[in-house]
Amino acid sequence: LLMRTLGSRLPDRMGPKKTGIFATTALIIGMAGLATTMGPYWAYLAIVPFAIGQALQYPGLLSLTLDGISERDRPVAISTFTLFFDLSQGFGGLVVGVVAAIGGYRSVFAASAVAAFIGLMILLAIVIPRYEAGKEARTTVTA
Repeated sequence: LLMRTLGSRLPDRMGPKKTGIFATTALIIGMAGLATTMGPYWAYLAIVPFAIGQALQYPGLLSLTLDGISERDRPVAISTFTLFFDLSQGFGGLVVGVVAAIGGYRSVFAASAVAAFIGLMILLAIVIPRYEAGKEARTTVTA
């Protein structure tokens, strides 16, 4: 909540690409920290990057999604983004429950860090190159 309040303009300043990368990396660091922590104080320390990443993840990725979308198509893009975000929350809970039942609570954070790392690789290999190509195409059309 504090990060959303104090850092509300951060995605605008950093841009959607850097915000998405920063938020996902912070989530990975926080979850890996929670998976490997040896005590409550270290857990509190690991929560800091996790909270920062969580606060910036949604606005950063939504900005990345909406960049270059026409006003006419914006409601569809927002609805689709929100739908998949909600689906991930629902199905993620089921997967996390299975992981916790098999490997315990620490394994949940480790598996989540791995999933976030895979997401970061997809962001870097697919999403950002498409974003850059679309941005370049829009620049040449308007020039």
